[in-house]
Amino acid sequence: MYEVTSHKLVLPTQTEVIAPVPDKPGEEPTERMLTMTTCHSVTAGEWGNDHRWITHGKLVGWMDRSLGMPEQVLMDPEVL
Repeated sequence: MYEVTSHKLVLPTQTEVIAPVPDKPGEEPTERMLTMTTCHSVTAGEWGNDHRWITHGKLVGWMDRSLGMPEQVLMDPEVL
């Protein structure tokens, strides 16, 4: 499981955001991180790609698959 630690809009040229240690190219990682990227536009509407939306997350835990679905993702049966 990952916990979101940051999110931001950047220009496509800002590649430091995908470094193993986000925003610190060349630094050695000391924890497990996740970087998600998607195209985004502040000027061209839903089909533009003049920016990138970056979300970083840190690994906060895991569980063996044999233990089933994590409680955090189970739907409330009252909602169904």
